[in-house]
Amino acid sequence: MDHLIDDLFLYSKLDLNGSPFDFEKIDLNTYFLDFIEELQFDLDKEGVSIFYYAEPAASYIVKA
Repeated sequence: MDHLIDDLFLYSKLDLNGSPFDFEKIDLNTYFLDFIEELQFDLDKEGVSIFYYAEPAASYIVKA
């Protein structure tokens, strides 16, 4: 419950421009590869497969 309250306070501050955004560059390809690797353990137990494809030469860097 405390975590939810803290999140609400943060969103309220962001909405009122009371807390600045801290943008950073993130490689979405690496993020998705890590996420799918972690997710795959649970999906294997359920007999579910997940596939992800990204162009090897493409850049997937975003500011978030």
